[in-house]
Order: sequence, then structure tokens, then C-alpha cells
Amino acid sequence: MRQNELRGKLLTFLAHVYPEKIEEMSIVAVFYEYHETDDIVRALEYLTDKGFVIKDEKPHPYKERKIVKLYRISAAGVDLSDGTVTDPGVTIVEW
Repeated sequence: MRQNELRGKLLTFLAHVYPEKIEEMSIVAVFYEYHETDDIVRALEYLTDKGFVIKDEKPHPYKERKIVKLYRISAAGVDLSDGTVTDPGVTIVEW
């Protein structure tokens, strides 16, 4: 599967749980059967760099030197998932 379709799926997933933040490993758990973990993380980073997703990092509550990454769709991401704007790097796929 092309990366832009994975990005679209991730964005649609985050739009469904908006306004909540979702932990990175929970997102991976949803998509890991069909996509490599590295591809999922790379797609989340791309969406963050483009401003479609907001990433929040905080220390793990009980594991030293571990960071918890939380993701939430941004207003620009909602517009993209709704189809009011387009981006060639993200293909919104209905599922």
C-alpha cells in the first residue's frame, strides 16, 4: 500500500476520535496487522510535520527515561479529512 493512503487512514482514524489524544502504541495496535510499525510511525511523523496532526510528548508515568507520544488531529487535519482542502501527500480513504 502506498504511504499516502496509510496517512489518509491514520488521519481518518484520528478524526473519528477527535478531540481526544491517542498514544502512539495504541495507534500502532490498530494498524499493525496491515502495515509495518515503522511505516505507521513514519506516516504519523509526516502528518505532524505537515501540521495535520499535533504530537505531544511527556515522560512515561512509571518507566524512567521513556517518553509517551500522544497524537491528536489538528484543525488543518480535520479540514483535510473532511475534504475541504487537499494535499497530494495524503489520500483520504473511506473505511
